[in-house]
Amino acid sequence: MTVELAIIGAGPAGMAAAVLAAELGVETALIDEQASPGGQIYRGIERSRPNSPLGPDDLAGRDLVAALRASRVEYRPSTTIWHIDPDGALYLESNGRSEVLTAHRILLATALSSGRSRSRDGRSPASWRPARRRSC
Repeated sequence: MTVELAIIGAGPAGMAAAVLAAELGVETALIDEQASPGGQIYRGIERSRPNSPLGPDDLAGRDLVAALRASRVEYRPSTTIWHIDPDGALYLESNGRSEVLTAHRILLATALSSGRSRSRDGRSPASWRPARRRSC
């Protein structure tokens, strides 16, 4: 299967990008490891009650999830990407089955960190830098 745009990550940024792309007529696939959309901040938002003790900010994600569900986006929950080729081939695994999805464009909308927020040397993610290239 080939799509114009593959978005990796179904948190707020990924959902918003996917919904907008679909509204603009872009054939879009949204891929996420979690079983439901929302990312870290809106985890389980579809199960939240209107009187949530977390308040109205927590419930703000419900409209975004509803827009995603109502869109033409091909949503792929519980899917792991185990390789991406430079030509746009994404190798996926879901429910014990592997497949290849090809995208003309790929948008990474993944969380910075779902676990620890500092590296082993104590630096924060904001201070991380790519390795320098060395010439031989």
